[in-house]
Amino acid sequence: MGLTDTLVEVLLNNLTSLLIFLIVFLILYRKFKPSPWILPPGPPPKFLVGNMGLFKPDPDDKIGNLTARKLIDMTKEFGSETLGIYFGRQYAVLLHNYDDIQQVFNSEDFAGRSDSETREMVLGGLVGIEGPRWKEQRRFALSTLRDFGLGKNKLEKMITSELESLFEVFDSYNGSAFQMKASTLTNAVTNVICSMVFGHRFEYDDPVLNRMLYLMDENFSVNFKRASLAAFIPGATLLSKCLPGDLFKMKRLKENMDEIYFNIVKKEYDAHVAKFDPENIEDFIDAYIAEIKKRKDDPQQHWFNEDQLLHVIGDLFQAGTDTTATNIRWLFLQLLHHPEIQKKLRQEIHDVIGQDRMPSMRDRVLLPYTEAVYTEAQRMCSLTPISLGNCSGRVPIKLGNYIYPPRTTFHANMYAVHHDPDYWKDPHVFRPERFLDENGKFHLDDHILTFSTGKRKCLGESLARMEIFLFSTAILQRYTLALPEGAELPTLKPLPDSSTTGPYPFDVCLLRD
Repeated sequence: MGLTDTLVEVLLNNLTSLLIFLIVFLILYRKFKPSPWILPPGPPPKFLVGNMGLFKPDPDDKIGNLTARKLIDMTKEFGSETLGIYFGRQYAVLLHNYDDIQQVFNSEDFAGRSDSETREMVLGGLVGIEGPRWKEQRRFALSTLRDFGLGKNKLEKMITSELESLFEVFDSYNGSAFQMKASTLTNAVTNVICSMVFGHRFEYDDPVLNRMLYLMDENFSVNFKRASLAAFIPGATLLSKCLPGDLFKMKRLKENMDEIYFNIVKKEYDAHVAKFDPENIEDFIDAYIAEIKKRKDDPQQHWFNEDQLLHVIGDLFQAGTDTTATNIRWLFLQLLHHPEIQKKLRQEIHDVIGQDRMPSMRDRVLLPYTEAVYTEAQRMCSLTPISLGNCSGRVPIKLGNYIYPPRTTFHANMYAVHHDPDYWKDPHVFRPERFLDENGKFHLDDHILTFSTGKRKCLGESLARMEIFLFSTAILQRYTLALPEGAELPTLKPLPDSSTTGPYPFDVCLLRD
């Protein structure tokens, strides 16, 4: 072996050793270097999956809301109501204390949304955007919805008209049993939004309406849950695009969204553009077109355009259809379990309204027990057990005893707030009287977070509250809810964990007085 070969061998050996040393050093340095962050306690994450393995479904669970309940157990294990959890590669903070939730969710410092291609794809209208674009679009949507019904009797008339169509369906069963499932009420609730946004309703068997509802249901029950995993696993989004098949359902998710936007909503938009009259603004699309034209030559930055409108309308439907109908189904399920409460509620409705006219929002203040029952049903079901994440800004932030890195996502465990034994005393008991004062008057407790809280509170809260009150009260004014003869009480366990928790379909008889 020559001198040159010897030198090369020595250099290679030293280089290999040096590389090994550097790799080991970097690993140890990263593991043991002092962190600039002071983070809340939580379970140690595993490679790639983080803590997601802790939230696997349990087929033997008899209660439901398993993820929310496991998180509550962790607060006891770690002695903290604030937990740090890794969903794959993404760090998130889970808040369980009501005061902490209010502090974070009411602050401008935490009003953002996490960076995610899936989030932007599905929630690009109002729910998923942030910053000036979000403020501009939310301000316009709130103002316009108010003009087209919220707080006015125009919306009441829309709902009353829809109830007449719904009663035709219910009366056709003639008191016999039928299955109360998602579509039973969703079609009617969706038509109220269609009237506000499109300026018209659909017949319940209309293929366009049913196709839109099918696509939205498939996205939220299957596709969105699977696609969300891609945000937590490194390289998953790229792999989903490159590999054949549809492992994370991202392709199917986008196909569904595109069909809703371009085959359904855009056709409505194009029809509105063709007949647009600035002197006759009849619905939400008309108002948005007017704003686009108004801002056309505005030198200031804005986001009023056709694409943004399609996303905003998508948000209005996805946030305001199934959730409202599901709230009502949970109410009806609880009343089947508590017939004595149903009897007392119906008696109050008949005493105040009678049976010869439809309920109106003016009746609401005169029906304290009815309102208490509706609110207790919302507390018990905790429709959104874990909130969407609010994200901090692009600089580190101090909150309490902790210092968080930029773009930290915060979630609220709504189920924990609604079932806090220290606050509610008997949280697993259905007791509407907890919302009545000593004089029998209804009071809405601020610990009820049905529509979230703070800066990102549900845009459609006023609409949803009106729909829940008018639909539920009119149905209970007209019908007694009863079990089919010989049937067992349906389960109160919700469907497996998802972004919203719905009841399993159940059989019911609607009996006319």
